[in-house]
Amino acid sequence: MPEKTESAKGAGNTKKRLTQAERRSRSDKRLIATGMKLIGARGSAATSMAEIGLTAGFSRGLLNERFGTKQNFLIAMVDQIDRWFQEKLRDRLEGRQGLDAVRARIIAHLDGAQEHPAALRSLYFLMTESLTVEPEILPRINKLEEGFRQGFIAHLNEAKEAGEIPIDIDCRQQAIIIVGMIRGLIHQAMQSGGRMDLDWAKEPLTGWIDMILKAKGQAPSVWPAV
Repeated sequence: MPEKTESAKGAGNTKKRLTQAERRSRSDKRLIATGMKLIGARGSAATSMAEIGLTAGFSRGLLNERFGTKQNFLIAMVDQIDRWFQEKLRDRLEGRQGLDAVRARIIAHLDGAQEHPAALRSLYFLMTESLTVEPEILPRINKLEEGFRQGFIAHLNEAKEAGEIPIDIDCRQQAIIIVGMIRGLIHQAMQSGGRMDLDWAKEPLTGWIDMILKAKGQAPSVWPAV
């Protein structure tokens, strides 16, 4: 089945045809959105490139034509999720620093899981499959998760400089713990089925983080330098 032709309406009754680059961008976004939906339902190992193309309304070979390999497509999915989350973070973090920014970043992670459950589910499938059936995407997954940790590390260092938390706190170790707690909550919500309701967790989690960080110094040394 040939790729669909797309057009956009201009002023009045005039129709403006999309350029080839615009059509390609739209179809790529549709392919990625479809991939997130299918992979979020059952994982990448049970989802073929042809199925994604056909479900998106294109030819069975379009995904191979655009991305070359399944691994390239999966990486493009992770890239899209990362771009969306970074845009969300920029709005949430504007004017915030230190512990205020730590709280805002935690809430952004929880809100993101609720606002885009299909993307979130596909990402968590890929995190697991990068350790088993899709090892080629592991470097991209590692980069994503390191980016999450580095964000918290930066805010924790700001909190140190502002005197909000003890100077001897190991910011990297604390960031590993915070990201781990967020992932644990999201994973439990995914397992519960239906809509992921994480609003209830925001106040307890941010309050607990505040209490622990302000009360303690050095984190336990057993945490690895991931």
